[in-house]
Amino acid sequence: MEFILEQSQIREDYKVKSKTSPVIVVWRKKPTKGLLTLFIFAVVVPVLVYFFVFDKGTFPVEEPNTCSVGTTYRITCGRTDINATYAYCTNIKCCFDNSTRLCYHYLPSKYYYYNKGNFETYERSLEKSPFGQDLTKEISLTINEIDENSVQIILHDFNVTVDSNTVPDKNYKVNISKDPLYVEIARKNSEDILLTTADGPLIVSENFREWSFQLTDQYLFGLGQVLIDLDENSTLTKVIYANNNDHNTLPVFMAYKNGLYHGLVVRHSGLLEITVLPSKLVSLKSLEREKIILELSVGPTPHDVITQQKKGKWGTIDMKTLGVHICREGSASTLKDILSDYTQEKSIDFPYESDCFHDNLLMALRKEKSEQNINTVLEKIKGFTDNGHSFMLSVSPHILFGSALYDNGTELGIFYKSDNKTYKGQYLKNTVVFPYFKHNSIDLFMQILVEELKGYFKDMFPSDFVLKSNWPRDDSFEFDDYENFRFFSQEIIDAMSYTLPWDVYSGSQLQMLDHNDYGALQIQKFLSVLSNSSLMTASHNFETTHPLIIQNVAISWVNFKKAISQILYNSIAGNPMTSIPICGSTGNFDVSTHEALCTRWYLMGTTAPIFRISSDMPRRDPTSLGSGAFGQAARRAIEIRYSLLYYYYTVLNQDKEPLMRPMFYDFTSDNDTFSLIDQYMVGKHLLVAHPTLPDRTQITLYLPKSVNVWYEFWGGEAYGSSRNKSWITLTLVDTDLVAFVREGGIIPWTTDDNETKIVQLKVALKCDNNNNCDAEGAMMVGLGLLTFQSTEKKLTVVKSGDIGSDKKFILNEIILFQSGSSTRYFDFTEGKNLNEISDTWTYIYDENLI
Repeated sequence: MEFILEQSQIREDYKVKSKTSPVIVVWRKKPTKGLLTLFIFAVVVPVLVYFFVFDKGTFPVEEPNTCSVGTTYRITCGRTDINATYAYCTNIKCCFDNSTRLCYHYLPSKYYYYNKGNFETYERSLEKSPFGQDLTKEISLTINEIDENSVQIILHDFNVTVDSNTVPDKNYKVNISKDPLYVEIARKNSEDILLTTADGPLIVSENFREWSFQLTDQYLFGLGQVLIDLDENSTLTKVIYANNNDHNTLPVFMAYKNGLYHGLVVRHSGLLEITVLPSKLVSLKSLEREKIILELSVGPTPHDVITQQKKGKWGTIDMKTLGVHICREGSASTLKDILSDYTQEKSIDFPYESDCFHDNLLMALRKEKSEQNINTVLEKIKGFTDNGHSFMLSVSPHILFGSALYDNGTELGIFYKSDNKTYKGQYLKNTVVFPYFKHNSIDLFMQILVEELKGYFKDMFPSDFVLKSNWPRDDSFEFDDYENFRFFSQEIIDAMSYTLPWDVYSGSQLQMLDHNDYGALQIQKFLSVLSNSSLMTASHNFETTHPLIIQNVAISWVNFKKAISQILYNSIAGNPMTSIPICGSTGNFDVSTHEALCTRWYLMGTTAPIFRISSDMPRRDPTSLGSGAFGQAARRAIEIRYSLLYYYYTVLNQDKEPLMRPMFYDFTSDNDTFSLIDQYMVGKHLLVAHPTLPDRTQITLYLPKSVNVWYEFWGGEAYGSSRNKSWITLTLVDTDLVAFVREGGIIPWTTDDNETKIVQLKVALKCDNNNNCDAEGAMMVGLGLLTFQSTEKKLTVVKSGDIGSDKKFILNEIILFQSGSSTRYFDFTEGKNLNEISDTWTYIYDENLI
């Protein structure tokens, strides 16, 4: 029952909407079949034609615009919060759908811009928008060719200067129609259309734009999900506006057409509503003052799309970031309450990298008067830093009203205002104000902020920070101004609540117009004064590469599956380092109810880019879960993660690829992989799967046909197309990590022995028809690299660069998987010191076979 209720919840702030369609009953009685056939052609067909074509909208045959638009291509026109009438729709120059009682745009739309001369600007076709506002009289459109694989379409005010460049030799062709204005971009060689803006309206009024594009009519990925899978009667609407429930989704798409991939980024700082129709036509509605940019990348592989979109901005991920991170959340905002929670905890008995002490520590310090409490906090922080763990301080943008920092900011005038007064919001039941990170005096304010932090932590000043709740969170604001935003759907109300009011401002700038950049601007200003700091952030934009944490996650099976989807989506949409709190972060956690789910979440965390345990009471770290089977399973999951850490480090830093990625990333031509969420690849060698429903004793997964053999990770049993099976079903145990090694791969597995790293290699041989077998892999250590190559007879290790001398890396076991043979184990009596390899080292298997 709990799962059924969870399935009915609204997920995030996007909604899949069903469209109304008539039901036709067909009689099939054989004795009257002939008469019915004549009746249908003579009477019913004309009636149906009238109903489906004429009665669903005006059909003025004398005009070039038609209402005979396929239902999968219909973009709504005008207000959607009313039962529209034929008169209302025709009055606003749109068609009427009698079955849904909605208006939709003609094809082509009557709302467009055109240029009949040689001028740089385009004129409006009508004077008023469907909502009654004056349409902008003139606009401009500029094509900016970034390089041979990337191009921008920029829709902007005619008096705004934008970048414009032409690339002589490129992999795409651009065609601009001037009457009506639309753009088509095609792949150079195949002539396949990669993007068209021809199939929808172009509406521009003050601060509002409505535009549409289509990337493909086949497969579309993105918008907070992996595959956007809609039936012919559904649409998907998503509000891109950083908020309490969604502060990570970016307007980034990837499309598949005729075996190749391309991608699109909508570069936009303000509120953006996106609706995807069943035809894959995408409708944009935005609040933007000057411009909106569609940036196309031509691929042709998912890896190419990501590389082209990121423009080389792929930060180096250190080993510490890939470790385990602990934080404590909750409503406590005084040092007394925080210390009370902390001192009741048992000593941590599992490996971890950083501890935030408490998410609300900084707010509590700003309110604290007791030197004794402050000193107690510092002593406890010193306790875990002395044991080699980092202190990661959580910093929100909120400034406590009445504090010294508030006085400094007020003097500089850097806080948002409302009605000519500093706007005051609520955060953790405290009155707070919000800095505007584009203010001319913000750099000076950030220096004052850092001095405040140094005053608290003195000689223990942290180098690691989490910029949390920086969408930014405001507990006092609930949006209910739907009337002023009637050109948007109801979803906007949820998205615009519990963050800053849309109409607060600094100078002449409404915060809503660059709301989605707020977190990224905080990062930029924070690093301007603490340039060597390591950061995680709760809100970002496409330009930032810092690890992303997602807050306010309730534990449920629905959210577990959604967490996997979010990580996979971010891996192909701008941020491959995404963290979902293990077992959720809100207070609705019960051991007896959630034990199996939490165990599964820990196992998913073994392969996630970031492993962060951050929650309200009750806590969900292994120590808090106890010493029983549940707690031991959580500890085992952490052990697995640390054993695979060098494999992860290599994928991210040597290969420069997402760690946890959807199956189609590696199997680009296998459309059976497109919809898979419950399984994914970890690097190119490892496949992992999870049950995402409760009480499962079996799991069914897909092994791509292009790989002949997949070896079960723990025992080496061979599966795959060599047995003529692509879908397999396995018996499942709650504590099992279901994983397979792809033939041809080598996975390094490390464990700690004091200051020594013990290395085990899992070698999954790929054999041809002549039984010639090989496999390859790598392990990056620091800036150095160990490359492994194996046949069925020998292993060759090549070392390049310096792998450092602070730790010894001792190879003590090789496990050889080979289809048709039993798993073979090769142990070393004393082990091979990999640090001592000067260039190349070879090990012959047969001489030491056990």
